[in-house]
Amino acid sequence: MPQRITPVSIIVIVCISAIIGTSLPIEIKLPPRQINVEINENNQILSPTLANPAISQAGDNVRVIYKTNISDDPNEIFLNNEFANYLVEVIQITGIDINGERSMIISTNLDILPLIYSLIVTFPNSLKIFSYNSIKITDEDLYLLDNYSFVHFTDTHISGLQNRYEQVSRLISEINLLNPDFCLLTGDIVEGLTTDNQGNMITAEIQYPQALALLKELNIPVFIISGNHDFQINDKQNGNELWSKYFGKVGNVINFTYSQDQFVGVSLFDENGLTYDQLQKIETIYTSSSSSSFLNVFFAHHDYKNQFPLIYQNYGINLSLLGHEHITIERNVSGTVENALDNSITFTEAETGHYRLYTINSEKEIAYEELEVEQLRASISTESNNESSIMIHINIQNFHPISFSNLKKEIILLGNWRSNQIIESSNIDMHFNGSHTLIYLFMDIEAKTEYNSEIILSSSSGSYSWIINSSIIEITFPFSDSSSQSSEQDNGVNFITLKLFVFSLLVSTIILRNNKRKKKQ
Repeated sequence: MPQRITPVSIIVIVCISAIIGTSLPIEIKLPPRQINVEINENNQILSPTLANPAISQAGDNVRVIYKTNISDDPNEIFLNNEFANYLVEVIQITGIDINGERSMIISTNLDILPLIYSLIVTFPNSLKIFSYNSIKITDEDLYLLDNYSFVHFTDTHISGLQNRYEQVSRLISEINLLNPDFCLLTGDIVEGLTTDNQGNMITAEIQYPQALALLKELNIPVFIISGNHDFQINDKQNGNELWSKYFGKVGNVINFTYSQDQFVGVSLFDENGLTYDQLQKIETIYTSSSSSSFLNVFFAHHDYKNQFPLIYQNYGINLSLLGHEHITIERNVSGTVENALDNSITFTEAETGHYRLYTINSEKEIAYEELEVEQLRASISTESNNESSIMIHINIQNFHPISFSNLKKEIILLGNWRSNQIIESSNIDMHFNGSHTLIYLFMDIEAKTEYNSEIILSSSSGSYSWIINSSIIEITFPFSDSSSQSSEQDNGVNFITLKLFVFSLLVSTIILRNNKRKKKQ
């Protein structure tokens, strides 16, 4: 009986051609479509949050502030990310205060991996509250650090258009690669009411979820304060409600200590400047610092009422980081500040934007490099010729005129893998959780050079494993912009699809010819 080509056989042929003709996918960032953010202001973790995270050494305690519309105590508390899920212990819990808030002290495990985690709190009635990327666990003693680094970026103006989303996404990828200790983001996160090139209105209700989806892709703790665009979202609506929903308390004063240095950030919620309560909190924080050898760092969006020079003078501010002006400058304010810096990263039609990488050494000397977005690129591809091994190709391109050390790239694989061979010099750190393998690659790269490395891995289970896509967030882009909606990646996917179609068509033609010959015989 002659063989017939059925739709099922065509599917099988296409699958076979996919296995033969393409490499395994890794961290493919396809254009997102929609987002599902379940945030309820009545049931919410207030601290720590994505915008005001906790950085804690493994084994230390962390204070959690939350509010719910129920009186039940929490059932279980987890630290969670794509790779790990840790149940943590509650040491102490308080009653409800006059603001309807409760607090508890949780203890982190000594053996917890040094990663950034979302905090999940569950209750007996199935209620679950969470805060994205709100706790960073480190294996270093933060009090005794000799040196550290952080990134300052600002004025991202996420507008709801896909080109801006992709620009900020590339910036976040670069920051993850640079692997600083933390980031400071100084306002104007969203654009507010705007239009696309077709005249369609884009509201902050669309922009805020996109901002959250982008910022939660950071593998680095980020401290975020608001700017004027974040609360002036249109003529009829104030953005403070949206800020509170997605990023925490309005008008918050952020304070954290890192390597005995004081960092204070102030969120603005109108153009009347800092409030009396904010000024009182700033005074309390800075006057409690006992040693003059520590740095005092201040960050905000803009000085609307000329209040900052007095803060600089009264509390010996060493470094001030601002935004708003959309220019990159360094200046000395009133002769009282050692380094008062205003700098912005802003995406305009003319440029891709800038940000700064700061380093603080053991002598408390401040240095920085100003970096242009899209000048540091990383790509990873994979290939496999059998069911138990895989080769990972790493390519880093540095177009900056400076070199970088200890760049970090994260890869998550489904299944348990082990390293057989590393081609070129690269430090590798691997962790296993029973179902996934977490790989960290640490690399150094010289100025204006390209780095290539390959790693051969074997599966300990001897079974074929696909690489998973890590943290893909689905976003809706209902509006048009002037940029092309296609990307190199899309073109690559389309080319692969074309290869598969041509290959399957060729095989189908051969089978049909064989069938005709059999009929003649």
